[in-house]
Amino acid sequence: MVLKDNSVSVPPSIFIPRTRLKDSYNLIEETFGTPFILKDIHGYKGKLNYLINDHASFDKALVEADELEAELVAQQNIDNDGDYRLLVFGNKVYMVIYRSRADSSTHLNNIYRWSFKMLSSDDLPDEVVKEALVSARALDRQVAGVDMVKDTKDNKWYCLELNEGPQISSGALIEEKQAAFAEFLEDYLN
Repeated sequence: MVLKDNSVSVPPSIFIPRTRLKDSYNLIEETFGTPFILKDIHGYKGKLNYLINDHASFDKALVEADELEAELVAQQNIDNDGDYRLLVFGNKVYMVIYRSRADSSTHLNNIYRWSFKMLSSDDLPDEVVKEALVSARALDRQVAGVDMVKDTKDNKWYCLELNEGPQISSGALIEEKQAAFAEFLEDYLN
């Protein structure tokens, strides 16, 4: 909601409290069609993030979420070829990592079966970089991983999420991420 209030494009979303979500499949399906996404509002590393194709997959996702007492948000599925993790430190994008699925067995771009490559912020449209910076400022984050995605149907860009723990010391390209963070610290101290 904060991102939307700051004119950041986010996927159309519906939040319904967990206690009422089980009776909401028809509303969500009518709003977004299928498939749609159900994901934990506090999710990380693709956990509790489901591609919902039908009522059965919806019910299965709710069982797992209920066991963990997770609150879920429903979102329109954004067809994409991959996403972009922009590492924002302070008021600058220091690094961009393009992540894509290695196969079609999942809708997630950020799991162990993915490919990645390092890019420059110059490789992205200016408005995408600007939205990443606005997102970090709006949520008052000095260190953030902002996940941006381009819809392959209409070429519109969306901010999928903002991570306050952008895996500087884990995941892919650890040395490069740590060098980018060191550059930020040096810039900040100077």
